[in-house]
Amino acid sequence: QDIPVVAITIAVPAAIDLDNGEVHAVLYRNMKELNIKQMFEKTFTVPVFLENNENLAAIAEKHYGDGIPENDFIYMTIHHGIGAGCFLNGRLYRGFNGAAGEIGYQHLGSNWFSGVKERSTFESIAAVHQIQRIALNLIHGGQGEEIFQAANYSYEQITHRLIGDLAVQGNEVARSILDEFSKLLSVGVGNVLVTINPELVIFGGQLLDIPGCNRFIIEPMKTHLAELIPFPLPTFRLTRLGREAAVIGACQMGLERTILRHFPYSITGGGRDT
Repeated sequence: QDIPVVAITIAVPAAIDLDNGEVHAVLYRNMKELNIKQMFEKTFTVPVFLENNENLAAIAEKHYGDGIPENDFIYMTIHHGIGAGCFLNGRLYRGFNGAAGEIGYQHLGSNWFSGVKERSTFESIAAVHQIQRIALNLIHGGQGEEIFQAANYSYEQITHRLIGDLAVQGNEVARSILDEFSKLLSVGVGNVLVTINPELVIFGGQLLDIPGCNRFIIEPMKTHLAELIPFPLPTFRLTRLGREAAVIGACQMGLERTILRHFPYSITGGGRDT
């Protein structure tokens, strides 16, 4: 027997303005040009909800995988892009037009002496592909021969996974690459900490693919942050939900919004708010 579809939730790598149905800060230009919500609603004739990937992952972390007691936490994705879902005072915080958590756009400085104006953003210096760039820079400088050999002398095979494998195996150059990456990561993370002061930071994305990530990235990052931040650091950990975090959050949001369409009340502090 077929189970009817009653609602669809779509996780997107963008800022979603729920009030106006607009998509901002998209990674892929055609996402802004196409009205995805409208297309799905016409095809399936059920309610369709759009939400940011990291916001959905934060919802999932709060309620699944044993849940978490913290009411102020950040879910941060370190992928080819960088974004965050913010849970503040026990609620998902989306901001004025859904762009809260677009931390990859932090402007970390400009190089005014290169002949052209170059801007450095958190995303441009600390997305996961920066690990490969650091490795290539060392190889071009005459270091990292073992890494190049392990990659079969192919630049394309010098990946964050390979560097993690080599670090676990004891390769000191690979470990230094991950430590350098952790320094870059600490700059953007530190800016978030002094702005939001969360109790917990959860990491997801392609960091999960790096063997020894906790030992060679998260722990060194905490050491670097201790030099930048003048107050106690939050707890840091990797997501317990893996790559499925946003999917789980999408299911939760679809369920909640479908119920609220029929019963538009929520109980908060003993009273009912519409």
